Amino acid sequence: MEKKYKIAIVIGIILVLILGAIVVYLVLANRALNNDLANKSVTVTATVTKSATKTATKTSTVTATETETQAETQFSKNDEELIKKALAEKYGQAVENLTVTIDKTSQNAASGGVLISGEQGGGWFVTVREGAGWIIIADGNGAIECAIMDQYSVPNTVVAECTDFDTGEVKIR
Repeated sequence: MEKKYKIAIVIGIILVLILGAIVVYLVLANRALNNDLANKSVTVTATVTKSATKTATKTSTVTATETETQAETQFSKNDEELIKKALAEKYGQAVENLTVTIDKTSQNAASGGVLISGEQGGGWFVTVREGAGWIIIADGNGAIECAIMDQYSVPNTVVAECTDFDTGEVKIR
């Protein structure tokens, strides 16, 4: 009778170890996937002409569909559309599947929130103007890294608070 208990205990321990290994693997795989998504950068370039057309290439170039003549430094409805397209491309979604809210803007930077249809929750993003287009420099659900905000000279009116990832200190900008 004692042998049966020992065998049952050994089998139980083996099952717990297997389940633990599966959980650790899934957590690490999810973390790696999140890091891959966070490190992707999409460049969107706008070229506004009288007969503008929409094209997308593997290099993430999108030509504006509007024929506005806006000053390059003013934030416009066209900029909003280009940011939506950059987010859609980054997440592999159609623009129609995204709800994008642009909360704060400056001449060369913007921040806001993005929600993918059918998913719970959403995330934040920070984008900066590059030429006539926009690049997503940071996005996610966690802390905003100060080093990235400093690297791209994002004004404190667009991102007021960030975290120094080296020290873990939250900074008011």
